[in-house]
Amino acid sequence: MSAMSLGIKGKDIKQSSFPLPSLGKTLCGLRHDIYHGRGFATLRGFKVDALSPADITTAYLGLTSYIAEKRGKQNQQGTMMINVVNTSEDIVRANAQVVMIWSVTPSMLTLSSGPVGGSGILASAWTVYNELAKSRPDLIRVLSEPDWPFDTHGRDPPYYKRALLYYEDGKVITNYSRRILCGEPNNGPRTPGIPGLTEAQAEAIDALHAIGRRHELKQSMEKGDIRFINNLAVMHRRDPYEDTTHDHRHLLRLWLHSDSLCWKLPLDLELAWERVFNDHERREEWHFVKYSSTGEQHVVPVWNDLSDPKPPPGPRPIAKCD
Repeated sequence: MSAMSLGIKGKDIKQSSFPLPSLGKTLCGLRHDIYHGRGFATLRGFKVDALSPADITTAYLGLTSYIAEKRGKQNQQGTMMINVVNTSEDIVRANAQVVMIWSVTPSMLTLSSGPVGGSGILASAWTVYNELAKSRPDLIRVLSEPDWPFDTHGRDPPYYKRALLYYEDGKVITNYSRRILCGEPNNGPRTPGIPGLTEAQAEAIDALHAIGRRHELKQSMEKGDIRFINNLAVMHRRDPYEDTTHDHRHLLRLWLHSDSLCWKLPLDLELAWERVFNDHERREEWHFVKYSSTGEQHVVPVWNDLSDPKPPPGPRPIAKCD
């Protein structure tokens, strides 16, 4: 069944319009495990080769609607689905060491895993917290102070401050991207003139990553895999990877949210989530990257919201994530 025959797109794709009598029950079980169990899950075997971009997108949204009912806008342009590919601007970063991050990336569909590298690497944030609390409780206090300077990369104001670590509703919660706090020389250097990390903060963030590495679990990313992560409970990163002219790593990324199952959030994160998942001002944009026989990338629209949108909202600092 094609996307055109279903007659639905974007926000119209949900459980009620995409019935899965058998698989839907399995997905609902995974949903509870993601939010209140292991914190991650992988659905394997999505046959992507024979499908058009519209059909891949429709099926991906239909499947993920059983995990979470909301999808977030991932940038100021209202892009709903990010194509994670290696571009000329990203080559240095793609082949460099990628550190542990917490981010709003609970779902990725692997269209192509590429020839070398790119495995997903996970670590329990609670395991990391427990070890840090036992060995360096002073760093727990540093992580909990609301004075970490987050770079907004060109927005106004140029930075804002909040904590990295919270305790809310009986749960330890942390959410950040190291790039926003530390910058990367070849991909998003830190904005000049904003505060840097203190010596104590630098020590604390390095300790988080060191402990995460001791407890990490490597997960292969095969073509057709759909991975879900509870970003509040699991640290995640990826291995460096390489592309060739005819073999490229290509993932589709959605930001998902379940009102009924998501953990209660601290106010700082709640405001950021509101901006991502309940923004009705920016119109939705859906794009797909295709490769030519020579390896050139071409961006094609899947479908876009063609209604007349309201004027773009003014800049507002949020916890931007990788």
